[in-house]
Amino acid sequence: MLGMTTRLNERKGLDLVQTIIPRLVETNIGFVLQGTGEERYQYAFSELKKQFPDLVGVEIGYSPKLAHKIIAGADIFLMPSRYEPCGLDQLYCLRYGTIPVVRAIGGLEETIVEYDPATGRGTGFKFNKFDPDDFWAAIKRALNLYSNPSAWEHLRQQAMQQDFAWPQAAAQYVEVYEKARQKRFPVETKAS
Repeated sequence: MLGMTTRLNERKGLDLVQTIIPRLVETNIGFVLQGTGEERYQYAFSELKKQFPDLVGVEIGYSPKLAHKIIAGADIFLMPSRYEPCGLDQLYCLRYGTIPVVRAIGGLEETIVEYDPATGRGTGFKFNKFDPDDFWAAIKRALNLYSNPSAWEHLRQQAMQQDFAWPQAAAQYVEVYEKARQKRFPVETKAS
């Protein structure tokens, strides 16, 4: 099951999602979306739900409780944003063990590590170009790994071990601040 909970606007890459829904349906993969926003997207996804009622679920509106159920219940979470300064849903995904497929941009690029089949390391799957084929290729990489239950479980465990809590973030901020301060105000050494 692929999931998505988002504001329904152009920034979130929904045109890419609309393009890949028929590919998902052809491979008998379910998709669920919760969101509210631009009327054109509300209409388009409601129509996809009518067209593919057995595999596409759409809830127009927003409920934090349902959002967390979708994130926790999906196997793969989609975030194909045109731009994303930070993003929180990918962090929730990691905590729940739901594997994100994200566009490598902004905070999504910074927080998700592309899965490497050679080493088994990573936390999700990324794509670079804002293009449906590039997006679909990242989804297919995720689906291929999903077909290997032990490798998928290993990836899920790695994702859940990520720590983006404030104590760690604050320590990193202090480290960057100290480097900047030292660069601007280097400590003068006394001549003997």
